[in-house]
Amino acid sequence: MDLLISSIPPFHNPSTTFRSRFLDLIEEADQINIASGYISTDSLTDIKKIIELNSGPHLQLLIGMHHFEGFTRTQFEASMLLNNFLRDNDLGKVAVSTVFKFHGKLYSFSKDGAPFAGIIGSSNLNNICDTHRLFEADLLVDDPDAVNKMNAFIDDLYNRAGQPLDGYTVDRFNERNPLLEKHLSVSSPSSEERAQVLS
Repeated sequence: MDLLISSIPPFHNPSTTFRSRFLDLIEEADQINIASGYISTDSLTDIKKIIELNSGPHLQLLIGMHHFEGFTRTQFEASMLLNNFLRDNDLGKVAVSTVFKFHGKLYSFSKDGAPFAGIIGSSNLNNICDTHRLFEADLLVDDPDAVNKMNAFIDDLYNRAGQPLDGYTVDRFNERNPLLEKHLSVSSPSSEERAQVLS
């Protein structure tokens, strides 16, 4: 068991962050099961690239909040690209929780059919990106009983609450990404600034 915390001043611990341990574990695993409340376009692009370059691992991903709170167009397109890539290469699948809002963050890593590690905590999938700047705290679990329970729960959640992305449609996209709102270092551009950028 290990505490994973963000490496943001005044805390500096780059070797025990969610991102560093996630990337280590994904190299060891041939199967990862993820249930994440939120996703980002960048995180889906990054995980697709990792799997594409390494021909694995197999990925099962449940997106927990976006059915109820909405996708941006780019989030949905990245979700579809990842799902289509996984399905076309027999490397997994993506689903969206449509039964209830799932705000949890669970990650299970398996090798040869046996779960060997899990992560639970505050990190959405977005935290695999090098640019993620929220301070997060997670727990890396390696107790076999706990890891098996976590893996079984993610499977059960995927099957009972998830709707496969194949055939899933979005009627209306969010124009803004709500994950960027209310952050100290993020501000909305004025109409004039937007017009200047677009011209």
